[in-house]
Amino acid sequence: MYRSNSTSGTILSTVFMLMALSYSSIVFSAGLFDDLLETAIDNISKEVINSIDKKSTYTPKEVKATKTTVNKAPAKSNVSQAKRKRPNEEHHDWVSYKDWSTSIATFKMQGKWTTICSLSTGALGNKGINIEIPWGSIAPTTMPEVVYFETVQANQSTIFKHKQEVEWRIYSKRDDYSFQTHAFAGIDSSGNHYVDSKILNNLDAKKSLQLLRAFAKGNTLALSDRYSGVELHTASLSGFSAAYLKAADWCDFSADSVLKVAPSSTYVQMVEQ
Repeated sequence: MYRSNSTSGTILSTVFMLMALSYSSIVFSAGLFDDLLETAIDNISKEVINSIDKKSTYTPKEVKATKTTVNKAPAKSNVSQAKRKRPNEEHHDWVSYKDWSTSIATFKMQGKWTTICSLSTGALGNKGINIEIPWGSIAPTTMPEVVYFETVQANQSTIFKHKQEVEWRIYSKRDDYSFQTHAFAGIDSSGNHYVDSKILNNLDAKKSLQLLRAFAKGNTLALSDRYSGVELHTASLSGFSAAYLKAADWCDFSADSVLKVAPSSTYVQMVEQ
């Protein structure tokens, strides 16, 4: 323990005094000797305390603790992806994917904004396949209707006749799919004759879904007379999946129920058709 020289001398003097008192204890009375001894011990205690207080004033530098930061795993978001707002201004757009095209139209109807996405093949001619998907109409239990249409002038005849039974057959690399429906004919406001054959969404939601899935997997669609088997219309399905995916993007619905029914590798191939 470190002490100053003066403190050491004082303590040694006190110790010698105690020795002398001890030697002389026979001369002093017992009470006097006890008082002197108590005084000497008290002096020694004070010197020791003063010695401790006068220690070196060196204070070690403060060592700051280093804070260790541990990156926490990001918390899972409990906010679902926000739905896009329905467009509220007139807008039209169109894009093609091989033999199919997708269009979007926003317009006012009876004072309310309406947005419709359409997929079609052969729509630029007088016959083809058309699928209309109004904004917000796709749900697990509802699917769009798929329509074969044809229009001719008043002095011409349509290929399909009124109430004719029609077979829709989709040819693919692995399997063929077939669906049956009817054709319905009429005359429009311009006097032109038209006919359509529909896979309805209100009565045949499951059939409509199965048909769209078959479109995604297939190569060619053929419509024929159910009884004779004669093919009366054919259409390529190349580009359908990409067109459907674009419609889903534009009209804010999920394409999974139609396009993700196969393994992911097959799904990618379908989208790139």
